[in-house]
Amino acid sequence: MKNAPILIWGAGAIGGTLAVYLARAGHAVRLVDTDPQHVAAIRAHGLRLTGPILEDTVPVDICTPDTLTGSYPLVLLATKAVHTRAACRQLLPFLSRDGAVVSVQNGLNEQVIADIAGAGRTIGCFVNFGADIVAPGVIHFGGWGATVVGELDGSDTPRIRSLHGLMCEFNPNAVLTPNIWGYLWGKLVYGSMLFATALTNEGIYPLLENPVYRPVLAALAREVCTVASAAGLRLEGFDGFDPAAFMPDAPAEAGMASLDQLAAHNRKSAKFHAGIWRDLAIHHRKTEVDEIIAPISATGRQHGVPTPLTDALIEAMHVAEGGVPQGLGLLDRVRAALAPAPVPGFCFDGQTVLVTGAAQGIGREIVRQFAVAGARVIAADIGSLDDTVAACDGRCETLALDVSDPVSVHDQLAGLGRIDVLVNCAGGVCGQAGRPLEEIKPDEWRAIFAVNADGAFWCSQAVAPAMKARGAGRIIMISSGAGLGVSLTGIQAYAAAKAAQIGLTRQLAHELGPWGITVNSIAPGFVRSNPSTERQWQAYGTDGQQRLLDNIALRRLGTPQDIAHAVLFFASPFAGWISGQTLAVDGGK
Repeated sequence: MKNAPILIWGAGAIGGTLAVYLARAGHAVRLVDTDPQHVAAIRAHGLRLTGPILEDTVPVDICTPDTLTGSYPLVLLATKAVHTRAACRQLLPFLSRDGAVVSVQNGLNEQVIADIAGAGRTIGCFVNFGADIVAPGVIHFGGWGATVVGELDGSDTPRIRSLHGLMCEFNPNAVLTPNIWGYLWGKLVYGSMLFATALTNEGIYPLLENPVYRPVLAALAREVCTVASAAGLRLEGFDGFDPAAFMPDAPAEAGMASLDQLAAHNRKSAKFHAGIWRDLAIHHRKTEVDEIIAPISATGRQHGVPTPLTDALIEAMHVAEGGVPQGLGLLDRVRAALAPAPVPGFCFDGQTVLVTGAAQGIGREIVRQFAVAGARVIAADIGSLDDTVAACDGRCETLALDVSDPVSVHDQLAGLGRIDVLVNCAGGVCGQAGRPLEEIKPDEWRAIFAVNADGAFWCSQAVAPAMKARGAGRIIMISSGAGLGVSLTGIQAYAAAKAAQIGLTRQLAHELGPWGITVNSIAPGFVRSNPSTERQWQAYGTDGQQRLLDNIALRRLGTPQDIAHAVLFFASPFAGWISGQTLAVDGGK
């Protein structure tokens, strides 16, 4: 055994992983935890570490706080940040007079510890490895990450060198730094993005790669970097995170490149979701958002830096803690704080726009863009529109509408008054998957036509008389590349229905043109914008995804914004002499 015993307060993912490695290195480790089942399992069977890095079970001494005895020169505090203050008060009687508390936690807990134990008895530490408790007494260690230690004042002391040596027995690449606050705030930047991923069920690296949400993740990181810079901090990079890429004066491409590096780092980890996600989805408990993320907003206020995205993240996390299911809609609440600038030349003040299929992805973004451009927007869908309202910061009206029901369509649209622009976005595969022709049932075929082709017809029919009476109007169909070629889904009805939309576009343009009504269609390429397209994307696998990208001239997937901007063009005066056309918005084929 090596020298004095080490007390690790909190036997969870971080504390438990450290305990196994330090015990294997020959140190006398004592664990303290408040979970009686976890404590009992470790006492009975030892502490088990599983995963791709290490499979081992180690006997370790563990107790609950009420049975702890002794005095310890080194305490590694590994509780959730929400418990830092209470745990620090509990452990203080067991800390030797010349001892120190080391926060191996997420957040800025060193400040809390220093308030209670004293700055001289507090040491800074940064850890970024991936681990989760998967059962009492069992921890899954999913992937390595940076480990950094440093005195709070940046000084070089014997005790910090000793601690660095200890941490090297866990991670041989552990770093001793004079700038621990730069690392801790760097982790806050990265942590803000992890909290954002936890609002959804997408996983860490899939969301870091998602073209729809990368801009909001980058903007969130930039906001935290701006706060840190205003506070006089020099941020440090780690594990693919480059703080310089998110500074206020950095080009947008630098932030995207850093997100690529972070995604690549997380792809190597067996930890698919952040611990925050597990707090919500598995443990159904409060997260650490108030302890980890709220200090960013507080520091911003101290230095006069607005933090709208961080504030929206905190609010969205509170909504999730209140029981609202995780999903992209929660992240859209944060995205709404990233208000897009109006597209130059596109002003729709005084116009009313009706968008069907507005509950998700492309339809939701079309609503959002028209709202920003000043239109009165009516978002219509058969599903919940709460997330759409949140995404456009409440600047839209809602209409529960089943576009496949012609009677309902005519009755409800008649009560809306003047409609200047109709966007027929309702559609999709209706939960179907590609199957051989001979297996398709009549009701499956009709279901897809009812929404995609019939729905566009009924809605166009309902608004046409009033548009004719005014001598003006815009009808825009959201078709698909499947209507111009072959459907990637393999669903025959989808390809046929989208082709029917394009045919309907040409016919209505010819019929309605004499009344000043233009009718055009947009055929999007592949856009990851809803659960259906996300399942399709994941089903391709890494090789299939790369093949799809290689077939796109611009070498990227489309985004809902790409489609919405094309819609705004067709709805604008700039497209006044364009009708009957189908625009492929697909990155070039």
